[in-house]
Amino acid sequence: MLKCKHFFHADCILSKIEQKWNPPNVSFEYLNCPACKTPIEVDHSDIEEKLLEDRKLEELVKEMAVKEGKKEYLDKEDYSKPPYNGKFGLYAVDKMAIYMCYECKNFYPAGKKECGGQPKKADECFCKECTFLLLGETKGVTDCSKHGNEFIVFK
Repeated sequence: MLKCKHFFHADCILSKIEQKWNPPNVSFEYLNCPACKTPIEVDHSDIEEKLLEDRKLEELVKEMAVKEGKKEYLDKEDYSKPPYNGKFGLYAVDKMAIYMCYECKNFYPAGKKECGGQPKKADECFCKECTFLLLGETKGVTDCSKHGNEFIVFK
């Protein structure tokens, strides 16, 4: 039983955690109870260990979303109402596109979700560094003639 009082088999919760998010969109909804959406809390050492690992990843992604969100001036928007209730971190995670690079497995920011150009599959996600390598190998392109390499990223 979860601390929120909902019942699930331990194996089902472990499986849910091990499957993580549905690529390509990095989301940590799987760390919440499927019934009430509160963070999963349970007295089970295997589950607690996996939750701790993934909550660290969640914090890393949130920090990245906050940093990139400020670059996009999201902190100037109104996020005072539910579901954010003034919590910029939640707002930034919801609005910013963060992906896991298919090549190196690092997380990377890819702008606002609303800007489009979202990848359809995990194997279409590449961070800036891997993009340079891949474009250089396949097309000899390592930067944009207009913007240099500052904005090269595959969403």
